[in-house]
Amino acid sequence: MTHRWQISRHAAPAVRNWGDEYVVHHALSNDTYRLTSTAGQILTGLMTADVGHADHAISDYPMEDAEAEDCLRALAELGLITQC
Repeated sequence: MTHRWQISRHAAPAVRNWGDEYVVHHALSNDTYRLTSTAGQILTGLMTADVGHADHAISDYPMEDAEAEDCLRALAELGLITQC
């Protein structure tokens, strides 16, 4: 599974983690979302990496390809990430 994803240009997400939950603020829309641990880990992995492969952001977390695809798709629908 190879995907190229990046943080959306104007999202400028601010992420906070409490236990198994992540809260993220989308700067452009001024919306705040609560993410699952998996989605939060993927998002923070993409935030700390150069524009690159989503595989790198998810490789440390045990999940099926379908679960990763669902998380990536959900983050994209929120406007936090885009394919590149």
